[in-house]
Formats: sequence, structure tokens, C-alpha cells
Amino acid sequence: MAIILHLGFLAFRDPIAKRLDLDSKGYSLDYKIQNTANSSRVLAATNIPLTTTKMSYKTYDYRARVFDLYFKKEDSPLYGKGQSFIDACDKYGAPKDCTLLPAIARIETNLCRTGISYVQFNCWGYGGSGENRINYPNYESAIDEITRRLMQGYTIQFFEDPEYGELTYCGPHCYRWGDHVKQVQTELKLFAKEQGYEL
Repeated sequence: MAIILHLGFLAFRDPIAKRLDLDSKGYSLDYKIQNTANSSRVLAATNIPLTTTKMSYKTYDYRARVFDLYFKKEDSPLYGKGQSFIDACDKYGAPKDCTLLPAIARIETNLCRTGISYVQFNCWGYGGSGENRINYPNYESAIDEITRRLMQGYTIQFFEDPEYGELTYCGPHCYRWGDHVKQVQTELKLFAKEQGYEL
């Protein structure tokens, strides 16, 4: 029985290594995967040569992976921050798909690629325009604070339907802003399916 399980693991291991972008040249591919409903625990090698490989556990959330793949595809400075969105959504009880903030970032600043949004670490136009716009020390704190404020001030209804708060968030001239945000949320969900995930 143990031999059958080991052979099953070996057959399962290579597709997982490719899916997680683990490089097999000069680095260890020894890891274990424990799947749960929301994430997988991966025991993975750090980028240290095989002779001195250190192993550590880290939580891998498929939603963060989807966001990071999307940000990378779009050449956004938000690449690598996918887990920050997931952490904030989970912390404040936002919907599980967690697509609102990435969608607003797409609409407001083209994922932090326009103006000085990347210098302000404010991809969401949060606080208004010009001198009213809030400057954050980093993306992680911006994502956390904006998620918290939107959940407290606009409630979960805004996360589920951005039209609910469009005239307050964007301004009285912003009819259809919520439609545009919802369209990007749908695009993110389709992108996730293309990657083999579901948001």
C-alpha cells in the first residue's frame, strides 16, 4: 500500500511543481501539499542551492496566485501583493472572491500605472484627486486600510455591487463607474478560470 501511495505522489508531484513554478535546476523539489477548502499548505524550497536548501512552510492561497498572475500579465507594480488583498478581505469579512479592490485599481489608475499612483502607493484614487489623495507608506498598508474603510463605511453591499456606492466613492459625475468595476470583476473571474481556478 505504501508503495502505491508513493508512486501516486510521484505522478502527482511533477504537475504540481510546474503549476507552482518550482524550478528543478539546482534546487530541491521535495515538498508536501495539504489541501483545504481555501488554500494549500506547501512545504517548498527557498532559492538556495541544493547543497544548502532550507525548507519552510508557507500558506499558498489560490486567490493570491490568480491576482499575482493577473498583475504580472498587466505589468503592474501590484505584482507580488496578491496575498495582501486576500489577507485584508479575510480579516474584514469581505466577499471571498476579493475582486473589488483589484477592479477599482484597474479603473482608477490602470493597476497603479498612471500618474503618480505608484509613488503614493494609492492605486484606488482613495481620498479624492490632487492634494486630497491619501499617500500610503506601502501597498500592504493601503490595501489593508482601504479594505477596512470600505467594509465599515460602504458595507459588504459595495463589494457585492459597486454601483451601490459609485456616486460617493467616485463622485456625483460617475454614473456607470460601478458598471465598469463590475466588468473588471467579471474579467478577473474569467482570468481565474483560464488559470484553472474559481473566484
